[in-house]
Amino acid sequence: MEFKAFKMDGLGNDFVIIDQRHDQFELTKDQIKKICDRNFIGCDQLIFIKKNGKIDAGMEFYNSDGSTSGACGNGTRCVAYLLSKEMNKDKIILGTESGNLESKILGEKLVETKIGLAKAKWDEIPLS
Repeated sequence: MEFKAFKMDGLGNDFVIIDQRHDQFELTKDQIKKICDRNFIGCDQLIFIKKNGKIDAGMEFYNSDGSTSGACGNGTRCVAYLLSKEMNKDKIILGTESGNLESKILGEKLVETKIGLAKAKWDEIPLS
């Protein structure tokens, strides 16, 4: 299988980003783990950009073990940067499992993302 992907990093976290807004396909958990493997492409998380008719785009996050993640601030900043260049916009809104995240382009390689307040109650923090 061939697909177009971007390899990016944000503050020490690295990502493989696959745009699925036009070409949608499924990857198995084993395929996700292979892409994330440091002996192959390697990344902390695999991110899919998804089509969303209400906001700029949606995202799905997968950890290197193939499990899902609700969101990632650094990954969101990377996707916002990519889409800001494509859409020629300074403000990008991206949907995640955890809610919509707003990002602003502040400079050539400076992106701010509002991720909301931290959760501190034990029953609000997901366990893997």
